[in-house]
Amino acid sequence: MGAPHDSVGATFNQGSAYVFSRRGGSWVETQKLTPSDGAGGDQFGWSVAVSGSTIVVSSIGDTTGGVLFQGSAYVFSHQGGSWVETQKLSPSDGAESDFFGEAVAVTGSTIVVTSLFADVVNQGQGAAYVFNRQGGSWVETEKLTANDPTGVTEFGWSVAASGPTIVVGSPFEPINGNSAQGAAYVYEP
Repeated sequence: MGAPHDSVGATFNQGSAYVFSRRGGSWVETQKLTPSDGAGGDQFGWSVAVSGSTIVVSSIGDTTGGVLFQGSAYVFSHQGGSWVETQKLSPSDGAESDFFGEAVAVTGSTIVVTSLFADVVNQGQGAAYVFNRQGGSWVETEKLTANDPTGVTEFGWSVAASGPTIVVGSPFEPINGNSAQGAAYVYEP
């Protein structure tokens, strides 16, 4: 469960995520996750996805490499009874105010992270980045965009992944003359 506005110590809005495990008939908090390089305003915990022994937590306000509000996502693996940060994901073409990490999904050896305001063709169109596990690392392998870009559709507002199928939500996509009707895009290999 993400808590993006959690102040960690004196660090305002750094954010955190809480892990709960089923014990007996109850859910018990077992660990609080924070990023290794957390800073004020990062909003770590904006979006969280879990699959097996992998947790992905986004940090949409993260400044990466001096790029303000580019955003990032952190991968945690279950090792020796606890969750350990193993990698920080960033887009290969990230820019200021992209908010990479609006939504995250993980299935098997695939992680999808959306970037709500990525400037693909039109400002604010959005994109989704696919990372695949190769060896011991997660590597960006594809950038998904709408095949019919029409402006500020906020492609990447939501994302889901199961097996080889990825679905990306675009809530302000105009359809048949209806402005902001919304759409979902389905991607398969």
